[in-house]
Amino acid sequence: MSEPKIAYVTKYALSGGIAVREIIRADEDGYAVVRWPGGLNGQFGIGKGDWSPTLQAAIARAEAMRVAKIASLKKQIAKLEKLEFSIPQAPSV
Repeated sequence: MSEPKIAYVTKYALSGGIAVREIIRADEDGYAVVRWPGGLNGQFGIGKGDWSPTLQAAIARAEAMRVAKIASLKKQIAKLEKLEFSIPQAPSV
């Protein structure tokens, strides 16, 4: 009997970390169905960008996601820091 294949799921890496799941089936396009407690029938489908076959690749993907999120948040902070509020002049009656 062969060992079960493992998927390192990075889809929710920034909120829940890298999940290690058993692959039920995978196709050549990179789509995989993994065992996922709480999923429909205990399964969850993931696209090719959301999982990796090796831990090293998953860590690299999660790190890239982290760096991109930090850059996005810095951009949002800069936009908020430039934001100024003013009260429009009410029309005279």
